[in-house]
Amino acid sequence: SNCRRRHMLEEIFQGFCMAMADSVPGVSGGSIAFLMGFYNEFITSLIFYRGRGRKSRWHDNCHG
Repeated sequence: SNCRRRHMLEEIFQGFCMAMADSVPGVSGGSIAFLMGFYNEFITSLIFYRGRGRKSRWHDNCHG
């Protein structure tokens, strides 16, 4: 669907921006994720990618 395609393109663009930021000395991809407003989504995806599939202690402590 168009909605799913758009979401996928947004994620690709966000990843591209993070990669470009990592190539600039003194700038991190995490900073770009924060400034563009998808830092929490990025961290959540990392938690699931690492196979935790459930809320971690970090998530419980930081997000209630």
